[in-house]
Amino acid sequence: MGQNKEKESLWKDADVVYLVSQAAENERFVRDIAIEEQEMIPEAFEGEQPYVYMKLRYAPAYEPFRGVKSLILTVRQKTGMRAAFKGIVAADVSEWITHEKEEYFTIFLKFLHDHRKGWKFLFTVGRADRGQVRGLLMETMRYLKPKIKEVSGIPDDRLLFDYIGRQFRRMHKRAEKDAVRFLADKLAGRMKPSYEVTDLLTEDLCRYAGRKRITKEMAQQYWNDEVWSVYAAGYM
Repeated sequence: MGQNKEKESLWKDADVVYLVSQAAENERFVRDIAIEEQEMIPEAFEGEQPYVYMKLRYAPAYEPFRGVKSLILTVRQKTGMRAAFKGIVAADVSEWITHEKEEYFTIFLKFLHDHRKGWKFLFTVGRADRGQVRGLLMETMRYLKPKIKEVSGIPDDRLLFDYIGRQFRRMHKRAEKDAVRFLADKLAGRMKPSYEVTDLLTEDLCRYAGRKRITKEMAQQYWNDEVWSVYAAGYM
């Protein structure tokens, strides 16, 4: 009699997962992955929340590198009353693309290698695609077993609406709900939109709006603008 195949941990046969979404903002993916992993393997998690997330800032040689110290402090903040943190340790390593062979990144990887027990590592890379991540992946293989998890598109209309709204807030731009809904409907009507296309659209619209609040009328004018049509042709 056949059995239903159970979900497997994203970290099966891997120490670190590279999340490739081509989106500017990735913490929501980290959060969703952490919640799913915690539901599957609750005994693998201890602390105030199932993940910690930090940005690993680039530092050139001979300048202070605070990456390891920042990670330790971030983990301590999320340990709570527990003796130690267990869960997902996520870092945005996008600033290290093309710098992956430098000593400070090696130091960071060696630190993670020594803390594999109890920690699941997740690296986000901003808008980088699979090819741009190759150098980081190859260097990581010297110390940890990596794998890639790709997020191809925004799966439904509600998530698309929420994501567009968050992008405007991230850029400190006021946008009316009707404008956000108009953009979401237009994107969803053409294709299953990628995070890359959605980021490009919201950023370009912010430049188009200048200091003005984004209204539905402005979003419509922007969408129908000939410059936007030419600009979008290569992406949509």
